[in-house]
Amino acid sequence: LEAQVANRTRHLAALNEVAAVTSQSLNIQETLTAALDKTLEVVGLEAGGIYLLKEGGQHLTIKVHRGLDESLVKAIDNLKVGEGFSGQVAQTGGPLIVRNIADDARLTRLAVREMGFRTLAAVPLAARGRVLGTIFLITRRDREFSQQEIELLASIGRQIGMAIENARLYEETRNRLAQLAALQETNRALVSTLELDVLLETIIQQAATLLKADGGILNLADWDKMEDEVVAGAGSIPNLLGERTPLDGGLSGWVTLHKQPIISNRLREDPRIDPKVLERFSGMPRNAAVAPLMVKDRAIGTLALIDKLGGEGEFDPADLDLLISFANQAALAIENARLFAQEQR
Repeated sequence: LEAQVANRTRHLAALNEVAAVTSQSLNIQETLTAALDKTLEVVGLEAGGIYLLKEGGQHLTIKVHRGLDESLVKAIDNLKVGEGFSGQVAQTGGPLIVRNIADDARLTRLAVREMGFRTLAAVPLAARGRVLGTIFLITRRDREFSQQEIELLASIGRQIGMAIENARLYEETRNRLAQLAALQETNRALVSTLELDVLLETIIQQAATLLKADGGILNLADWDKMEDEVVAGAGSIPNLLGERTPLDGGLSGWVTLHKQPIISNRLREDPRIDPKVLERFSGMPRNAAVAPLMVKDRAIGTLALIDKLGGEGEFDPADLDLLISFANQAALAIENARLFAQEQR
């Protein structure tokens, strides 16, 4: 009984130590590094790492590691959910102990066996009922894990998960505040000119920067011919100025006709897009966010952003809300510039 109490006391002390190091910073990288180091110290193992789910939730990528060669890290990175040990933990949301890695059929990255590792423990990093990633601990010697140790590791996983969630919420809040500040600056820039060509360039450049898009296109609608015309572009978008597309032949046309903003994070699979339209782009864009330019109840065109974070990220509803706010301001600015040009003529 005394031994059990002593073990329980050590485990509670270890959990408190992990909680202490994970609460010292709101930087995710610093939090993960400190959490992994402390966990390895607590269980007395020499190597391990932390995977986090990428955007989309289908792949795991290693964010921090200890005691692993870079060649091994490269070999075991980018796991599919359900693949290998950590992939299975991410899929099931439960802990996993592997006492003999070399003989386990679930091993998919053989470099682990070649490096001589024998025993592995992996637990999910979870918060609010959602798996965010996994932490795995690995050793070249035989190592038995008691039920209490497994429960301790599961508790540590939940502790790290909450720290990750807090850090992400902080980062998202900070990013949104920065975006709102940038939106105010952009609005001031939009009302500072009535020259239509300058205004169109300003709109698309500012929109791409604001939403961290690799490129953007501003289309104006020609309702007489039922076509979209590219009037400005930014970033990686090839020179498409003057290009016209039928309103029923592309994503921008769909948005114009339906007066609805949309996100398409799988452009190649989107039935609303003519594949021939995508062929005009260099590098085949992966995703897009498109908002209509509305004046009163009339769509005068669209603002389309391509490939968030170079295609590595995905546009989300918060991005679309920001784009809609920007597009509403841009539409009024374009209409004012058009009216000014008419008065000049």
